[in-house]
Amino acid sequence: SDKSTHRVKIPLHPDKDVSYDLIIKTFVGQPNSTQFHVFETSRTLVRFSLYLPCPLTTEPRPHGGVVFTVNERTERINNWIQKNFLYGIHKEMATLSPYLEVAYMSLRTASPVFIKVESH
Repeated sequence: SDKSTHRVKIPLHPDKDVSYDLIIKTFVGQPNSTQFHVFETSRTLVRFSLYLPCPLTTEPRPHGGVVFTVNERTERINNWIQKNFLYGIHKEMATLSPYLEVAYMSLRTASPVFIKVESH
């Protein structure tokens, strides 16, 4: 289009839960100009960017699950969640003591995902 704008919305739909590096180039100039200033910035889209925090009371609860042992402190798991989920942990939607429990809604499948970490 020939219309200039100050806002552009681009929907992103990653197929997999992997981290993406976004490189954004913006061309700025006067209308009908042949010369533009180019501004470039980059951002990282975290691995689990298509998961939104949701209340622990979210239904339906999954029928199955996985239980395993990780030799890490609960605090380190909390830090991992903060780095790998776009919205991290919302304290009003999580249990933080005596164990860590959070819930997320997958925007890809509309299914809830629950994470519970107990320290031993």
